[in-house]
Amino acid sequence: MRRLLVTADDFGLDLPTNRGIALAADAGAVRSASVLALGARLAEAVDLARQRPELELGLHVQLVQGRPRLPPDRIATLVLSDGCFPASVFALAARVLDPRHVLAEATAQLDAFEAAFGHGPTFVNTHQHTHLLPQVLGPLIALCRARGIQAMRLPAEHHAFRPTRHIRTWAWPGATVVARGLVSPALRLAGIRHPDRMLGGPESGRLDRDRLHALLRSLPAGSTELVIHPAAGSADWHALLDSQTETLLLQQNVSRIQFRDL
Repeated sequence: MRRLLVTADDFGLDLPTNRGIALAADAGAVRSASVLALGARLAEAVDLARQRPELELGLHVQLVQGRPRLPPDRIATLVLSDGCFPASVFALAARVLDPRHVLAEATAQLDAFEAAFGHGPTFVNTHQHTHLLPQVLGPLIALCRARGIQAMRLPAEHHAFRPTRHIRTWAWPGATVVARGLVSPALRLAGIRHPDRMLGGPESGRLDRDRLHALLRSLPAGSTELVIHPAAGSADWHALLDSQTETLLLQQNVSRIQFRDL
């Protein structure tokens, strides 16, 4: 059986993202969304989610780009001299991180999520997939176990490597090796569920209809998470809402699921 979980990231980031996710949820194209608790439009995301109780919500832990929830002096290894997070997962990986700082900031973001929505998330993932780093993964697993969160993303790409000039694309083969060799065993040991694989990492944010359909035609048996950033008007959004996308899934007898179904 082939099962597909479509997750829209960055809920709460800005108006186009919130609008795109809400419209995709209304169309049944998105059934799970990961929330940026540090997002500038978090309050709006809360209102939109309350109008769509069927939309499953997760926490999108942010340790790169922007400012942290906690005062910088409490999480010194996570921030630069200006008090901001590093710009990318690569810059974060170059730092010597204190796992206690990771746990403290992730906990603060989870607390903000719960305060905003009135309940906890069903699942956790990370902005730029920073939980591929062992010093981030360990604290997040501890947080999930402490707070009863039972699912997490596995950033292991399924489709063939297609190199481009974008460094994010070149990094994916190595990321997938780490996900298979480190993240998946650690999650299984902790009793945290995850999809078997993911799609869309290298192209997320610029995924046109033809490429999306090619990815969906490649779905193997088991559970696959399609990671997408469907800001209203973006290539991802148009591809996801294209009528032929749902037709393709029906023709291939693909079941649509959420993290709670894993």
